[in-house]
Amino acid sequence: MWKARVFTLYPEIYPGPLNKGLYGKALEKKIWNLEVINIRDSAGDKHKTVDDKPFGGGSGMLLKPDVLGKSIDANIKKR
Repeated sequence: MWKARVFTLYPEIYPGPLNKGLYGKALEKKIWNLEVINIRDSAGDKHKTVDDKPFGGGSGMLLKPDVLGKSIDANIKKR
């Protein structure tokens, strides 16, 4: 079985459109598997903070690289 992992801050939106049409039928028949990973689960503080200020100014926010790295490392070891 083929396995897809999605790293997201919004796990509640999955499987969403991946549960419809041919994707949904293949998911039901267990041809593939979807694992949704909440990046916030790897945040160390009580507020589960994942946002970091942009480097060099500008608008918008960035993901904290340490939180994203912890999430990826924890889920690579699951293989």
